[in-house]
Amino acid sequence: MGNEHLTIINCPGCNTQLDSFDVVCPWCGAKVEEASRFLDETDPKAREMRTIVEGAMAYALTFIANRRGEGAQFPGAESLLARAKVALADGDYPLALELASRSGQEAEDVARRFDALIVRMGRAERKIEIANERGGDVEEALDLLDEAKNEMKNGEYRRAIKLAMRSAAKADRSRVMYDAWKVEVQDYL
Repeated sequence: MGNEHLTIINCPGCNTQLDSFDVVCPWCGAKVEEASRFLDETDPKAREMRTIVEGAMAYALTFIANRRGEGAQFPGAESLLARAKVALADGDYPLALELASRSGQEAEDVARRFDALIVRMGRAERKIEIANERGGDVEEALDLLDEAKNEMKNGEYRRAIKLAMRSAAKADRSRVMYDAWKVEVQDYL
């Protein structure tokens, strides 16, 4: 069973070109009905294995499609998924399942890190805003937050999380130092 069954189809949601093994559109998340039409109807075991692999691929694609619109990047998961599609097209179901499962785990991990980053950046922005309103020096905190945003654009979510946390801590220290200075000055007057 080779690549003779590989055909191009269009997503029913966004009209993006897909191959016959895409069960969910990686761009908009729409379910692709035609994905299973090329199953070998005469071999129930192959049909069952293909269905299991497609389920694992759909799991990975769900994370990718849901977070891609928010700006998340999944190069590792997408690479594994592409290799799983090739293995599926070649009829190597065990390899396809392993690759699709690894892709799903990678996509889930990246989505979790991306979500954590969004939360950490929101906290840092709020703490910078509070420190700035109270008169604290937030220049370093803003620089760290800009670095975090750049790392986010590069897909380096772990480093971006650390930078966002450092940014929030700098903003907190700036606010506390300003409040302490203000109290000290009031005591002097």
